[in-house]
Amino acid sequence: MRNTIRLGIMVVIATLATGCSAAPPSICEMPQNKHFWQGVDIDWTGEIVDVSSGGHGAVLAFVAKDCAAVVDFTPDMPSVFNPLADQSTHMALATYRVQGRLSFTDGQIMLRPTSVSRLSPWQTYENGGFQRYFRERRAMIPVSVNALE
Repeated sequence: MRNTIRLGIMVVIATLATGCSAAPPSICEMPQNKHFWQGVDIDWTGEIVDVSSGGHGAVLAFVAKDCAAVVDFTPDMPSVFNPLADQSTHMALATYRVQGRLSFTDGQIMLRPTSVSRLSPWQTYENGGFQRYFRERRAMIPVSVNALE
């Protein structure tokens, strides 16, 4: 009986300790195994990439300049560059502080934000900032990762 109680207490402590671990401060410090991203509450600073080809599709993703990790936002999140014009064609990014929760569904990581705050001006295709950012990012990511693209 005493051993059963002791085992039960150890299981409860282990369960609580697992839930108390802090989320990594950056997308770049997340584990390689994306299954461990499930349910993690995040508070990250990085770039939101907002690309739309008019009515033919769009991408809204969170990235960081110094690593290859990319997380898509949940499909219900509107464009942050031009939320009123769903049909606009644009390529833009800006630095944001994003808070929210990650989920792992169908082999893909999704971010459901609870708070999104822009910290920098927009870098667009038109002003050359969009292309410059990705050239700089490509230079910072190890060659072995770039070779996979």
